[in-house]
Amino acid sequence: MFRLTAQTLMRRAPCAVAAAGVTLAAPPLFQPHSFCDSLPGVETKVNFGRVSKTVGGPPTSVAKKFLTVYFAEFHNDENSIDLATEVDLDTMKKLMEASGGKATDVEQMFDLMDTDNSKSVDYGEIVAYFCTQCTGSLQDKASLFFHACDIDSSNTIEKKELKSIVLHMMQLTAARDGVAIDDGWSKAAFVDIPEVYVLHFKANALVQSIFTGASRKGEELTEKEFQRWMTRGGKEVNRLTALFGL
Repeated sequence: MFRLTAQTLMRRAPCAVAAAGVTLAAPPLFQPHSFCDSLPGVETKVNFGRVSKTVGGPPTSVAKKFLTVYFAEFHNDENSIDLATEVDLDTMKKLMEASGGKATDVEQMFDLMDTDNSKSVDYGEIVAYFCTQCTGSLQDKASLFFHACDIDSSNTIEKKELKSIVLHMMQLTAARDGVAIDDGWSKAAFVDIPEVYVLHFKANALVQSIFTGASRKGEELTEKEFQRWMTRGGKEVNRLTALFGL
């Protein structure tokens, strides 16, 4: 499966980083039962018992190089990737080495990425790990997150690209901590609504808020606009940075 060569990188990875610009392929992490029935936690196969924020990840600079290499290896003829593509440990080691990362750290990183213990990781799990575990400032992580969503190397992101990653990170966070409705959301608004739909609603609302507050054109967002929105602070910024583990 691994066909990465120097020639491939030169030809196929000019600042390209992959995200989820395809039709959402990540499977729901939740069974469709009522949010009220799920409190105080979510029953799921995902194992977050191993995850600790004290475990340091690579610098954000290495993570951004990794995304470039990942896209060069897995993008298709439509200049996109399948969010559900699974990567095993051996492939992860090769990708990380090609990105300038430490091969000795890959096994521990992979173990933290593999939240469902499937012995493989998809793109959403990789991005979620980098955003929460990489070392770097909030600005560095915001830049990493932006480039993870820039599926076509256009230096802009669209709503569907941002929604795919935001939703997946919300799913991972909810599997660990439970569905958070105490962060300004009205519990009454979600009574008897399945958890998976609650998260879709929250992801849609957050994405729309980001584009409304940051994008001049309304349908695409530049990194400069995104960084400016992040520095303003406020409730919506706090919701996004919470997904970064900050």
